[in-house]
Amino acid sequence: MSALSAEAAEIKAGGGWRRGPRTVLQAVGLEQSELKLVKLLGWLLSPDGHHGLGSSVVAALLNRLDIPYVASDEVEVSLEESCFDPTDSTVTRADLVLRSGKTCVLIEAKVWADEQPEQCDRLGRLWRHEHPALVFLTPWGDLPKTAVCSDDSWTAMSWGDIAEIIIEATSVSNQGQNHSQAPGVWDYVRTLQLFQGEQRSLETMSADGATCFYARHWKKIDEWVALREEVLTSINVALKDAFDRNRTLVAPGAEHGMDDSASTSYPTFELYRPAWRRFPISIALQWQPQQRTGNPWPYIGIRAYQGWARDERLMHLREALKPNLGRLNWLEYKRGDAFLCWKHIEPTDGDLYRLGELCRTELQQGWSELADPIDQFFADAPSQSGG
Repeated sequence: MSALSAEAAEIKAGGGWRRGPRTVLQAVGLEQSELKLVKLLGWLLSPDGHHGLGSSVVAALLNRLDIPYVASDEVEVSLEESCFDPTDSTVTRADLVLRSGKTCVLIEAKVWADEQPEQCDRLGRLWRHEHPALVFLTPWGDLPKTAVCSDDSWTAMSWGDIAEIIIEATSVSNQGQNHSQAPGVWDYVRTLQLFQGEQRSLETMSADGATCFYARHWKKIDEWVALREEVLTSINVALKDAFDRNRTLVAPGAEHGMDDSASTSYPTFELYRPAWRRFPISIALQWQPQQRTGNPWPYIGIRAYQGWARDERLMHLREALKPNLGRLNWLEYKRGDAFLCWKHIEPTDGDLYRLGELCRTELQQGWSELADPIDQFFADAPSQSGG
């Protein structure tokens, strides 16, 4: 295990161990959004955009379509352009229309959506007065199915092609230019390569250090991962046995409660006094038998009931108890969490046989340290209710 840990640490130190979203667009859930991807393409096709590419994307797109580009031509980009169809009194929308001088390029883009009935034929017919170059843009560069009358007029293009066009444009733009492209340009290109193009993440998977690490050591890793379920089951059995067998603790004046029903995901043993129900709180031990990741050990602390975790009076209580909590080492805290403070109880060397005893001892020490100060706080607090 030490050898694998050292190998993983080396990969992490070199920045090769990565998890989660691969681009900003994926992080905000837009990597499959047809509307947003088209809108970004429109931004890059606008020469005066802050992307810093000028008209180089327009030139590269027209070059891909074998259309001459004239640098002096005025460029206009229209998104979701509508056209009224007098034959059936309906409105048809084109995803993107690029006009450069007398040249017109109409792009119908798809990510997941299917074509609407006669969609591409309608687009070709309603914009034919501009003699547009018709582009059908999909993840795989498919030809449209609804271009029956206009099938010869459409050019199939993939989102991966768009990524290549932008890369070509950046190389041209960089020649003799002192300004740089906006970071969003490359995030867009990377998103198209990963999620919309023919490349579809295969080359990035091979470059991912964490993925390669798992591929090399999957047998041993899976063997260890399988142990987690056994450990969680053992923890659950040990704690239920410890508190079902003897629920009375050395906790003078304490009421106790146990919720270990089959329906709960968070078995809980708690101590409290009736007066504390005014807020309400308890000194509680809790664990998660079905937790897939994270710290598997039980945790103990001051628990606030649902709806009370952000109550300012309980924040004041936590502040008042800070010296006591420091002595108990119940210092973990996250505002809004159901526990005002907590700590995990992890037996030395992972000894599960001592876990129940440790938890009972910790509860008793917590009660001894906190019960009277909590009573005093409630006695001094104004009488009011709410949550």
